[in-house]
Formats: sequence, C-alpha cells, structure tokens
Amino acid sequence: MQTLELTVRAVTPVYLAGADPRAEPELRAPSFKGLLRFWYRAFDSDFHKHEQAIFGGAGEHAGQSRFLLRVEENRPIRPWRWDHAVINRLDEGRGRGTKNGVRYLANMAVPERKAIAAGAGFTLRVVNLRPKGPEYRRALVGSLWLLFHLGGAGSRSRRGFGSFSLERWGPEEQWPELADLPLLVKCRDAAEGRSCLDRALKMLQSRDWPGWPENDRSNTERPAPRLNPHVGQGSESAFRFVLHPRGFRAEGPNAWADALNEAGRALQDFRVRRSPDYEDVKSSLSGQHRPRRAPERATFGLPIAFRFQGVRGRAQFQAFRGTRAGGYTSDRHASPLFVRVLRIGNRLHPACFRLDGPVPATGPGSTSAVLAGRGSAQPLAPPSNLAIDDFMDAVSRRWSAQ
Repeated sequence: MQTLELTVRAVTPVYLAGADPRAEPELRAPSFKGLLRFWYRAFDSDFHKHEQAIFGGAGEHAGQSRFLLRVEENRPIRPWRWDHAVINRLDEGRGRGTKNGVRYLANMAVPERKAIAAGAGFTLRVVNLRPKGPEYRRALVGSLWLLFHLGGAGSRSRRGFGSFSLERWGPEEQWPELADLPLLVKCRDAAEGRSCLDRALKMLQSRDWPGWPENDRSNTERPAPRLNPHVGQGSESAFRFVLHPRGFRAEGPNAWADALNEAGRALQDFRVRRSPDYEDVKSSLSGQHRPRRAPERATFGLPIAFRFQGVRGRAQFQAFRGTRAGGYTSDRHASPLFVRVLRIGNRLHPACFRLDGPVPATGPGSTSAVLAGRGSAQPLAPPSNLAIDDFMDAVSRRWSAQ
C-alpha cells in the first residue's frame, strides 16, 4: 500500500451536506471521490478505458476501487451561516440598482443553509491499495491537483463557493509525480502563481500525463470530439483562465468575501442588462413575439430565468428535453465557467476558468424556452454569439487595468 496525505483548507464557505438542506455541513469521502472522477475525466482523453480500473465500477469486468479515501477534520467543523453584516458591507448603489458580487454568485440558493466556514482545515488520506505503475499514481495526483486548484465542492461550487487551498502533500519519496505539479500556496506572488498554473496545466494537457503505454492508447488519427468538460489538449483548445493580478489580503475570517465579491462583480457587470438578450427576451415575454434563438447568456449554463420590472411572469430557458447520450433526459447543462478564489502566498486571488468541451445552448435545437402562460417549450436555434468567451475577454481587460 501507498498513502498520500494532503493538508487542505477551505478558502470560501463550503455548502457541502446531505440531501437535507437544513442538515449540518459535513466532509464525506464519497463526495470527494465523485469530484475526483469529474476531474480525472477533465485531463485524460482516454478516461473511458481506465476509469473503472482506478475508481471502481459495477460493470461486468469492473471491481473495487484501486484506492481508499479518508477525511479527517483537523478540529471540529465550525458551521457558518450567511452573515448579512459581512455581505451587505460590499453593497454598491441603492435600491434595485444595488450591486453585490457575493450575493450575485450565491443567487439566493445558499443563504438559508449552513456551510463549513472559510479557514476550516482537514486532512485527506489517499490509500493506494494496489500499486501498479506510475500512470495510476499520476491519474490520482492529477485529479487531486485539479480538484483543489480549479475545482470546488458543494452548492454553488462553480461560482466561487467551496474553493480550497492545497497546502501540502506527500511523501514525495513514494509519490515522485508531486514534483511536476506545483502548489499555488507555495508561490510568492501572482506572477509566480500564474507560471505555476501554466506549468501544471501544460503537463496535464499533454499525452504524457498520465502516460498510458502506447499500445493502450487510441490509434485514431483524429479522435472523436470530447463530450465532457476538460482542460483541453492541443493548439485548438478553448480552455482559458484569468487570474486577478493583485489579489486581496488573506488575513481575517471574512477576507474571502472581498476576493469573491470582485469575481462576482466582474460577472454581474458583464451580464446585467446585456444586449441583445435584455431587449429580445423582454419583448418576447411582453407578447410581441416568441423567441426563435437562444439568448447569448445561455452559454453560461442552463437553465436560466429572466424577470423584468413592469413585465408580468418570467421567461425560462433550459436544455431541450430530447433523448441524450446514455438514455437519460435533463433540462440542465452545467456551466463550463468556474469562478474561484485561489490562495497564492498570503493573498487571495479571484480567478475564472473556462473549460473546453460542449458549450450550453450551442447545439441545434439544444435549448428551449418556457414563457409564463404561453404554451409548451419548443427547441430554439443556437445563440448568435458565445457570451462566455466575450466574458473571458472582458474580465481579462478589467483585471489587467487594476
């Protein structure tokens, strides 16, 4: 057996609990194991060949997972409730024109729930039960690095909540692959942090990681498009990240709020009353016409809802409930945009990551609209523009100017 020990700290509140939203927050190994599957698929284009051998499965030739996860709290978890005094101090403007980035990212989905407080630390132990070659270790190490740098856990984790800082891992003598993926918390400033991100992501985007034997790889000259969110591969990758250059001081129990507010304001300022969505959807809801094309904002994820002052009802756009891969149907298509707060040295830096892969609403007939009291959903044409890519350009300009 080989044991990898990780010391992890919550950077923003983590809304992670069971099915009951009123339950006490908890850190559970199965939750992290599911997240590791997602991030393993995000960097290994051949995951379908090896996933069950690493994570286990219920198929005919699948068996037990190759590793065990154990979560140990460094001290009893301190629950955190939405603190209006902390959040309201970030308000700018008055009345309906008030802007608040943290509240915008929360989207009122979490304030009534308890969270694991920012600053809470825990130890994650990964026990490799059946060591078998360096590629299996690299698969685990890559998944863990991505989870605790790009990823998050719990409700609204794609919008900044549930961000983590991976403070140390080891022992390196048993896991030499750790040296190839530097930890951001060890970097001195944003410039060094960006260099570390570039280095780690370049490694994970290459076919050398996890580095399966040549006879175990796909031999097709042009592989089929990857239908899962991923960190990209090759010169045509759509993967991007933007890092705030100055960041915010990390001292104090609520330092996270300033950093998350900046990321939220960047998204809020870009999306609110954005043309042509604002005019088109408002006129559709007013009865002037039925929508024929998905709004540009749908590329941030589905479903989305629009409400307008002085207009009765709402317009909701969702993934069209046709037959989907795997034989299931869903009205959801998760966002490829991840908002994060990264700890680099002694500062907290807002960051945005745009994963490669299918973009919501861009497939023909992949989106439908439900207008209040106006009949059933019908498939729509794709949006005329990818607003998510425009946002990445906008946030890059915004933060470069600060």
